[in-house]
Amino acid sequence: MVTYKSFSSRIVQHYILLIVAGGLVGMPLVWAVPRDLVEPFVGTDSQAVALITTLAPDYQPWVETWWRPPGPAVESFFFALQAALGAGVVGYYLGRRRHGEVHWTVSQGHEALSPSDSDKGLTDAPS
Repeated sequence: MVTYKSFSSRIVQHYILLIVAGGLVGMPLVWAVPRDLVEPFVGTDSQAVALITTLAPDYQPWVETWWRPPGPAVESFFFALQAALGAGVVGYYLGRRRHGEVHWTVSQGHEALSPSDSDKGLTDAPS
């Protein structure tokens, strides 16, 4: 038998998730930042380069990048594109995992149901 949560418990759950998400977004803004950082939100790549040049000034990198984006807007675009593609892949995987392979086809004038529907007492016989 399929059971559903009550409407009020789902609303409370949504508010709790919104508060947690807001806390995760806002926490870095109010978190204590070390005083020696000139720019606290600089990427780790530039912080690592600065640390390496202070510790070993004669260090030579092993490899060089073969292409640099023409500007920060292009770099941001590629980062957003990478995030969107990753979210699409993860969403597709989770959707397939949750719902399985459901193929809705029209045959003999009615819709064929998935095998999991037969467990719920549903049939594909015309009514």
